[in-house]
Amino acid sequence: MFTGIIESLGKITDLKVDRGNIDFTIESDISKELKVDQSVSHNGVCLTVTDTNNNTHTVTAVKETLDKSSLTNFSVNDLVNLERAMKLGERLDGHLVQGHVDGVAKCLGISVNDGSWIYKFEFDISNEMLLIEKGSICINGVSLTQAQMQYHREGEHHIQKRSLKNQIVFLANVLLPSIENNSLNVIANLSSFAT
Repeated sequence: MFTGIIESLGKITDLKVDRGNIDFTIESDISKELKVDQSVSHNGVCLTVTDTNNNTHTVTAVKETLDKSSLTNFSVNDLVNLERAMKLGERLDGHLVQGHVDGVAKCLGISVNDGSWIYKFEFDISNEMLLIEKGSICINGVSLTQAQMQYHREGEHHIQKRSLKNQIVFLANVLLPSIENNSLNVIANLSSFAT
């Protein structure tokens, strides 16, 4: 279980394809404190540490995880939002997040609004049940509250209740680092909060 409050920013130093899986090696400030078999959120995806070495750790993403997340888009030197599993009994500053990715969303735009950032994402209609206005969601592991939901039918400009693609808008008081560097058209991991 995670909170969606990013603890550290890691950098991918190596990735190896092993049959249908991918082993990612990440360098970060928290890597030296990790132990094998610990769960760590990587851009919102819960992955188990398989190896540690000084300031790096390695995790394996299995085919099921790769199919439902944006991890296959990672390359060496990409930045990754990291969060260790929460400790029971401690303050919960974000939302309860499982780390099980429900789908992906495409970043359509980022704009600045009076000291905050507005992110606009497009996602498949099949993930609509995960989202409610003012509800909690994680984008690449960052706990956010949904500010607005817009329904669009491709080729039309007016709001529709039934559609092929949906758009969500988030107001954030932090710049999402893993999206900031790549800007538009980033495919982000979309996870609902724990219920």
